[in-house]
Amino acid sequence: MILRNFLLLLIITSSNMAHAQIERPGAAKITAEESVQRNLRHRVFYEIFVRSFYDSNNDGIGDLNGITMQLDYLASLGIGGLWLTPFHPSPSYHKYDVVNYLDVDPEYGTLDDFKRLVAEAHKRNILVLTDLVINHTSSEHPWFQAALKDDPQFKKYYNWETSPDKSEKNWHLPKQTNQLASGEKYYGFFSPVMPDLNYDNEEVRDTIIAIGKWWLKETEIDGYRLDAAQFIFGEEDTLANNKWWKQFTDELKTVKPDVITIGEVWNKKSFVATYTASLSGAFNFELSWELLKLLQEEKNELLIENLLATKELYAAHSAYYIDPIFLSNHDVNRIISDLKNNIEKAKLAAAIYLTLPGTPFIYYGEELGMRGMKPDELIREPFLWNSKGRDIGQPRWQKPKYSKSNQVKPLALQQEDANSMFNTYKKLITTRQTFHALSSAEIKPVSTATDEILIYERGESGRSVLVIHNLTDERMTYAVPASYTSFKRIVYQSSPKINVNETGIELPAYGTILLSVN
Repeated sequence: MILRNFLLLLIITSSNMAHAQIERPGAAKITAEESVQRNLRHRVFYEIFVRSFYDSNNDGIGDLNGITMQLDYLASLGIGGLWLTPFHPSPSYHKYDVVNYLDVDPEYGTLDDFKRLVAEAHKRNILVLTDLVINHTSSEHPWFQAALKDDPQFKKYYNWETSPDKSEKNWHLPKQTNQLASGEKYYGFFSPVMPDLNYDNEEVRDTIIAIGKWWLKETEIDGYRLDAAQFIFGEEDTLANNKWWKQFTDELKTVKPDVITIGEVWNKKSFVATYTASLSGAFNFELSWELLKLLQEEKNELLIENLLATKELYAAHSAYYIDPIFLSNHDVNRIISDLKNNIEKAKLAAAIYLTLPGTPFIYYGEELGMRGMKPDELIREPFLWNSKGRDIGQPRWQKPKYSKSNQVKPLALQQEDANSMFNTYKKLITTRQTFHALSSAEIKPVSTATDEILIYERGESGRSVLVIHNLTDERMTYAVPASYTSFKRIVYQSSPKINVNETGIELPAYGTILLSVN
């Protein structure tokens, strides 16, 4: 009997702690949501495409034990949180089409391997988020296979139409049609092999909530990155989507009050803002687009002012939202490739977004300057660990095109080079964690006579840091305004070639300097 008793097996009883308060010795009680916001502002996360990171058993495929083996590396880089792409059983290499939500794909290890990974990460004060893909399943999932046999229970888990308009996209004829009505089609927004779940069905909603609770209790993860969050009830139906995500998040809080739920909402800030009311936060795609444009054109077009507008929009929906910021991820070209493989400009990209408010998410290998352009497989190439001839742990599931060892220096070589991309990232992360101003929510633009220099003040008055970036490929001199002449202590500089003197600050091409009062 295929999954008939699924919900009964997953029922999790707990007291209602959705609005629990956290009490710290000698401090006032704060809500779990406020605690999460404060916590994540001080962390830098790292997205790992599991298949491409580290191979622990020499089968050519990155795996969970490989991540566990490299936790010390991640901790030394300054990483305080992980986002793992899907690792559930799946017929694809990317695992975004799940066959079993309650297990680990044997290619990546076992459930016990994952539990050990989470436990070891927590020992190093590293949080763990897993990718939860619940907009759709694999067409090979037992639920969908039962639906294809016209099972009355599981047929309702998906969306079916007898004769949808032929011009309407995303409706697909199943390959096995002998047990279904003639011409009956199912809806799959992303692919025919990824049929969308029917969230009008209460049983589907309850089942997905039970799955979310199960992983929290069974493995003690810290939360989820939620794939395709804007598509649950259709991209335009933000009211229905947010109603569902609030139900989902509130139910998870009965198990873990400080659970983290971050949505993939690939849209403009006005659209993304609505999801801060139902989720912990949603990825700031608009900022990533603006950063890329700024870097490509080498001109500042109100970047900070737009970020402040985003902050105001978000605050109208939630007092305690998380703002996950990023340069690239597993769905877009790698940042350095979009910058025509200009290493110095890629270092500038890191210097900008790692000094902005929010919670930075680094895409694995970004700290090496790994390259990659669409199609998807080529933006997910194996991490480069060692120099030629020393390939322990090196995934080999795909032959690289953009990130070969003669194009991108492997980690082992970059660690020995003080001017490498790796050491740039490490110094920037250390600086961010050392100076409270850089992990605060406060930012103020500083006007300049040119749009070729980007300047902003971070933190609160008296404890702030002045951040100055040269966006061009030419040496630039900036005269510090009278109101900032007390900022004389160098907190960070991208190059020893930066001169600070009475006439101003001379920045080399794509240079960055951070100054504080003391």
